[in-house]
Amino acid sequence: MRTFLTVLLGCFFAVTAATAQTGITVEPAAGLSFPTKDNFKDFYETGLHLGGRAGYAITENISVTAALGYNRYSSKDQFFPEARLAKGNGVEGFDPDRTFSIVGIKGGVQYGGAVNETIGYFAGAEVGPVNQKTSFSNGSFSQWDFGFGFYGGARYFFTPTTAVGFGPAFNLVTSDGESYHYLDFLISVLFSI
Repeated sequence: MRTFLTVLLGCFFAVTAATAQTGITVEPAAGLSFPTKDNFKDFYETGLHLGGRAGYAITENISVTAALGYNRYSSKDQFFPEARLAKGNGVEGFDPDRTFSIVGIKGGVQYGGAVNETIGYFAGAEVGPVNQKTSFSNGSFSQWDFGFGFYGGARYFFTPTTAVGFGPAFNLVTSDGESYHYLDFLISVLFSI
């Protein structure tokens, strides 16, 4: 049994060492999301962001990326004419359960470097389709739009292949000739595989 575990661990480390040279990274992230445009921030509270990014290094400092992100916002105490008598609160048009969610699927480019062995930095830009969904207590609607985002930050490397990162991400979504934007403050964990 001990020999089997030794061989298994040896294979694991050999595969890890071989794939570490491929330049592939995976980076799950979470944080707070702040609506920043007037009509958006007037209706919704600070939200939550969950997501991640995968990258493939094409040079020592430049990677192509694919990102998936989910943001969710709850409504402020506002009146919404499209809602009707929500959950018996007796006030027509007010829906305390109104939520707004955004799912973005973006591709882009990231530049990163190192200050020293443990401190690094990164910046990037991404574009792609974005699905936005507004939910009420009596239904919901959603639509696909186009999103653009740019981000940056710093990383602290615990090992040459594992780091924790933090920084802001600004996102702009165009919708029917209009646009809105939001600012995420994220903490992430980078794994090089």
